[in-house]
Amino acid sequence: MAQCLWCNRTYSPSLNWERLFDLEAPKNLCRRCWNKIERLEAHPPLCSLCGRALAGLEAHFIVKDYCLDCYRWEKGSFQGLLRRNYSLYHYNPFMKAYITRLKFQGDAVLVMPFKRAFRKAYQQHFNHYLPVPIPISPQRMQERAFNQAELLAQLLPKSPLELLKRVSQYRKQSQKTRRERTLFQENPFELIQPLPTALLNPSIVLIDDIYTTGATLRQAALALQPLKPANITSLTLLR
Repeated sequence: MAQCLWCNRTYSPSLNWERLFDLEAPKNLCRRCWNKIERLEAHPPLCSLCGRALAGLEAHFIVKDYCLDCYRWEKGSFQGLLRRNYSLYHYNPFMKAYITRLKFQGDAVLVMPFKRAFRKAYQQHFNHYLPVPIPISPQRMQERAFNQAELLAQLLPKSPLELLKRVSQYRKQSQKTRRERTLFQENPFELIQPLPTALLNPSIVLIDDIYTTGATLRQAALALQPLKPANITSLTLLR
């Protein structure tokens, strides 16, 4: 028997080869909680750039196979800066409460149920890419004691690289209007110096918890340009 990390109910975990050789207590969710989590791939069609579900959008928010946000990014000066985002789950009310508890109540173990799916997504779509977590400011680190993007990056089979530092912290994304999120002010990210030797023209996958408008990821991609990256993409838990 195991205890659900979210609702604390006891449940019988399914037995598989991975569980058979895992002597630690399972860190997972019960089936009732898993049923509240929506895979984005279950709701096609998706935006070809950010992975947003297009089915629920009004027609004027869809341009060809893009959502309107991505169409605007690609029509502006940030065209091609972020080649693709892949998100696993929809940011529905359950996941909003889940991420709030993870980030703002310090319950870091809540990333563990997604280890298998997050690793699989990386191996399927970004297997040869260098994972780079989106950094948080020292102030946020002091408040939370962890960076949720780093926790997700540590679930991957390839060790993440800390190439960026956050030099400023504006208001939380959740406190901004949609227009404020898409306005580029001073870039809050900088490359960490000195850089690892022989790191040139890498393919990079940025790791973060939520893709909202894509502004944060594009700011990070902009800060990485001195490396002359061959490709910058992103892998996020939620969209």
